[in-house]
Amino acid sequence: MSTLDRTDLAITGRVATPGDADWDDARTAWNLYLDLQPAAVVFAEGADDIAKVVRFAAERGLKVNAQATGHGATSLAPLDDTIVI
Repeated sequence: MSTLDRTDLAITGRVATPGDADWDDARTAWNLYLDLQPAAVVFAEGADDIAKVVRFAAERGLKVNAQATGHGATSLAPLDDTIVI
């Protein structure tokens, strides 16, 4: 995927993309063994942010994956062309 234009998302929450100073912190999974490389990480502020991200991804042929935490968290599949929420 080419560079994600975060302004197209128009969400309240923060969007982290490769090249951001805090990219490594933003993409770190609960399992530190994994080296996840998503297209972007979205820190949604509510349901409206999530809906916008899902629509944005669908329009561009991207996948969306929720980053689970805590008990029951599972390893994520490869995250090429995926926005993690």
